[in-house]
Amino acid sequence: MEKKCESASLLHLYIDEELSPEESLVLERHLNECASCQKELRVLQRTNSLLLDIDEVEPSDAFSQAFWGKVDAYEGKRAPGFISVFIQSLWRPRFAAALMVFIITGVFVYKANTFNPGSDHMIMTVDLEMLQDFEIVENLDLLENLDDLMNETEEG
Repeated sequence: MEKKCESASLLHLYIDEELSPEESLVLERHLNECASCQKELRVLQRTNSLLLDIDEVEPSDAFSQAFWGKVDAYEGKRAPGFISVFIQSLWRPRFAAALMVFIITGVFVYKANTFNPGSDHMIMTVDLEMLQDFEIVENLDLLENLDDLMNETEEG
């Protein structure tokens, strides 16, 4: 068994003219010296010409109709799924009513559990605001002397 040349992987690109001019020139020089690649190139060229000579096959209208008829027959033989049987059955109105009850119950439960601030929350909010105001007052003497501090740093 012959050892396959590394350049053999470029032969299909060479036949399809997908190599750059420089790459083609390098491969052509290699082909002048490598019998294995020459043989592989001839095989690929013959295969390519055989494939190009094949006429395109168009199915007849009768074939297309028969094919799609078989597909439709196969689709008709399949058993309907559980969900489609369930929805198409007498359970449809009952299912719709149960779904509506579920939705309405969910809305009422949601509204009952939403946050409604009471007086305790209002007192906490006022206390928090007072705490923030106190922190500002606590640092007020620093703010009053800010100009003096700035002048000292500029002079220093």
